Amino acid sequence: MSKPAVVVLIIIGIVIVLFFGFMIIANSNISKHDTLLRSMGSVQEILNEYGIEGAYEEKGTLDRNKLAAEGVIPRDSGSLNISGNNLITGRYKQIEFESAAINMSLDYGTDFPTELYYSGRITVMYQEQGPTMTHLLVQKQLPKKSGMTKKFGNEMAIANGLTGLRYGKKEIEVDPEWDRKWITYSDDKEQTVKMFDHGTKYREQFMTSQLDFILRTERSIVFGSQNDIVFEDRNDKDVQQNIRDSIGKIFKDFDAIVLYCT
Repeated sequence: MSKPAVVVLIIIGIVIVLFFGFMIIANSNISKHDTLLRSMGSVQEILNEYGIEGAYEEKGTLDRNKLAAEGVIPRDSGSLNISGNNLITGRYKQIEFESAAINMSLDYGTDFPTELYYSGRITVMYQEQGPTMTHLLVQKQLPKKSGMTKKFGNEMAIANGLTGLRYGKKEIEVDPEWDRKWITYSDDKEQTVKMFDHGTKYREQFMTSQLDFILRTERSIVFGSQNDIVFEDRNDKDVQQNIRDSIGKIFKDFDAIVLYCT
């Protein structure tokens, strides 16, 4: 090999090494930047401003047993893949809660693609006193980006004994305006219609709500939403402001349910 060719190869090698070295440093800086933001307590400090007596875990989530115990998924859900993050726990306006971003998909094996089940933030609120009834509201007109699926709503209804051959169909009609917004299941039709009738505080709150679903039992109130904690976005907004704005949206959902609990 001629001397000029050797020199060219050496120069190319140096360029390649420098390029990959720069990429490693850049990625390391991004990782350090994200870690620094979280270690500064940005999320925890903002939660404290909202009066949260609790904690934030970036990698924490609601586990399968918790979701099954609260009637969100069937207990025999072996084919359901579940992952999540951004767990918030504590008390909000004297109500204990757990809340995390959840992704669920059905895995039928290697011969079939996975099927979306639900993707969104699921929150469990433990009310001290609740009605001796179970009802489920499932949003009808969700945006296309929403992870809510019809199958997920149906499975929740079945898991809570609100529909199925054994129990008889318990989807009920309140009135045309309400029914355009929500699919409503209940084991106490009379009480449910009364709760969501014209002029009630619950109706006013939920007719404008963008929550994906609301499941109320004697044990708890569980609800789903598309709001999650946002650290960065394409608009390069201030990271602290992104966190603050997104947490504000999460607690707007919380406020709707707190009203529902009282």
